[in-house]
Amino acid sequence: MTALAVNQSRLNELLEPLLGYSLLTRHPGQKAVSIHKLVQAVLRLELGAALPQWIARLVAVVEKLFPETLESNPQWAQVEHWQRCERLLASALACAEEIKQSHLATDTAARLLQRLADYLGKNADYGQSLQWYELALAIYEQVGGKELEAVSIRNNMVELYDYKGDYDIALSLIKDTLEMSERVLGDKHLKTAESLSTLGWIYYHKGDYDHALHLCQRALDIREQLLDKYHYDMANSFNHLGAVYLAKGNYDKALPLLNCSLKIKERVLGPNHPQTAIVVHKLAIIYRDQGDYKCALSLFERALEIRTRQLYPDHPRVAQSCHDLGIYHRLQEQYDDALSYLEQALTIRERKLGPDHPDTARTRGELALVYQAQGQAEQATECYETALATLRTRLPHHPDTQRVAENYQTWQTDLKQKRRGKKG
Repeated sequence: MTALAVNQSRLNELLEPLLGYSLLTRHPGQKAVSIHKLVQAVLRLELGAALPQWIARLVAVVEKLFPETLESNPQWAQVEHWQRCERLLASALACAEEIKQSHLATDTAARLLQRLADYLGKNADYGQSLQWYELALAIYEQVGGKELEAVSIRNNMVELYDYKGDYDIALSLIKDTLEMSERVLGDKHLKTAESLSTLGWIYYHKGDYDHALHLCQRALDIREQLLDKYHYDMANSFNHLGAVYLAKGNYDKALPLLNCSLKIKERVLGPNHPQTAIVVHKLAIIYRDQGDYKCALSLFERALEIRTRQLYPDHPRVAQSCHDLGIYHRLQEQYDDALSYLEQALTIRERKLGPDHPDTARTRGELALVYQAQGQAEQATECYETALATLRTRLPHHPDTQRVAENYQTWQTDLKQKRRGKKG
């Protein structure tokens, strides 16, 4: 087969009859060939009782080829890494379906499903990612003796529910995972620290900052005892703690923590990694809130450039950059630019997260402020009311919900006073 690959003309000659009858289809962009479904069905019938054995072999091959998509891996952000995943995606998905249909329960099958779910999750395909994580978890539990892998998958699933805005599901799952981790691995294990950090992050997104702070600090304490100071997980702890202090408005504590996180991520992953961009973006928010608009804009644009280049143009993290750049321009009274960024953020969030996601509602709340400043009362009212309907349902006690409600109430009061003034 290696000789055939080298001799392209000979390979074309061999494939030509099959291609002529559409039994095979070439995909030059992906350097792949697909087999017609009828041919697949015939082959399956001919294999008969040997089919499960061949499925297991195929799964083993694809598992060896499909790259790991770890956020702590510098190669994760490289174009070649994504292209390789894309070329193998159809094969990995086909294997996943075979694993599901044939009830193949092996370590290799579970590892492939986990890698596939990792990749889909990083591409914001949360529904498919959760589906394959659940199957991988079921296989590990069936095989037995895979507690470490089970905790890892559960933590990843919690993150996906968090991204989807399903905070109550995420909270229930991470509490169970933390209990399992402490019982099986011990309360000083790195996976326990990961579960503590993830639980803190859920409380952060629910707006319970004090609880989040306590849990994230516990995770950092464990990691400091077990890890080198430049370990990637240390950067995550500093990032989480910095984000919580930022949400509480304590910039003096947030800034050094985020700078520590940035230093580690730039050292471990490089300056242009999507994970590095997360910290750069948070630093931009601090400088924006403190009125250092020049520094804030530079950092916002750096984060957006990294995300646009390394992720997909409609990735939720691109939307996050557009959302906060919209706030930046609104504060500068540059309403046309603010509107452009916020509309882009809303389009991505509605498509990738859904119209009822809290982040989508937050963008509508910011759009309302821009429409309000431009005197577009009808559009502002619609954005306020739609945003509040979501936030009051999904995050009834979150400070953001209270802030949007107060903005709406203040604006309605101002409108009533202006109407009275005109009547007088």
